[in-house]
Amino acid sequence: MGVYYFSLISLIHLISHPAGSRKASTSPQSPVPNPQSPVPSPQSPIPNP
Repeated sequence: MGVYYFSLISLIHLISHPAGSRKASTSPQSPVPNPQSPVPSPQSPIPNP
């Protein structure tokens, strides 16, 4: 039953990603990853010698 529950949460998570902006009012605590945080700029940490 645990595996079924886990897969169900995964499916809901996948569906929640594209519909996150639409259902933002329903679930304000929805897991929305920020693209600016996990994506570091390659030009910043790499200084030109």
